[in-house]
Amino acid sequence: MLPTYMCSYSSPFEVTLPALAAAAPGARLFTGLTLDKDTDYSVIDPWLDKAGLL
Repeated sequence: MLPTYMCSYSSPFEVTLPALAAAAPGARLFTGLTLDKDTDYSVIDPWLDKAGLL
């Protein structure tokens, strides 16, 4: 299985994740990570690890 990433500029996860779930039944979806200019980048590796991507 290949990981797929979602980027969103205007739609919050609360809207996008249900739409993805409906479009891809059986897909493994997990909580997103919001990054912006003020992000403490030490949060990225733990998030990737929890998603099984690290």
